[in-house]
Amino acid sequence: MVRTTVLAVAIAAIGLAGFLAWGRQLPLGNAAGDPPVGERGRHPSDRLAIAELPGATENYSAVDSLAGVAGMNILTGDELATYRQAGAGRVKVAVSNYADGKATVLLVRAASDGAARDAAERLAELQLGYGFRRTEAAAGVAAATLPPRPDARPGGRAHYVRDDIVVRVEFRGDDAGTAYAEFGTLLAGQLEALPADG
Repeated sequence: MVRTTVLAVAIAAIGLAGFLAWGRQLPLGNAAGDPPVGERGRHPSDRLAIAELPGATENYSAVDSLAGVAGMNILTGDELATYRQAGAGRVKVAVSNYADGKATVLLVRAASDGAARDAAERLAELQLGYGFRRTEAAAGVAAATLPPRPDARPGGRAHYVRDDIVVRVEFRGDDAGTAYAEFGTLLAGQLEALPADG
């Protein structure tokens, strides 16, 4: 009787130790199969949410600072200066090659909500100096399109703010009509993933 009790206690202790060592690493009860990826796999605490992009995505997961973005050569000197002035912190970038163009989404955390707003306004003004033309967009979004020209592919670019995050969305392609349509779809998807401050 004593041996049976000791054996039962030992088995219970081994089971408890096993749970404490490995049980906490198991998936949640409602998780099934492989861990989710894309939007479903995004950790809820990650405020730098980027919409899933179709096409062939490029891997920029290691780029998490403005210095890394500068190395990608996707921003002008004035744009980089604007982000620096806003106190740029953590960044997240996604690039995808479509059959008919290229999509780029850049999220940059600023030092404050106000710094983010100021940066987004300055960036929107810069686009007009680069030859972009304002176009209608959702509330809180400054969007512009670039017409075809010999030195640049047509497309669209938008900036908006979510709290202290400055969001930049861009699509460029060879055919203007297709590029504008893809830009609209890309922007709508990003606004769903991370809505703009209204």
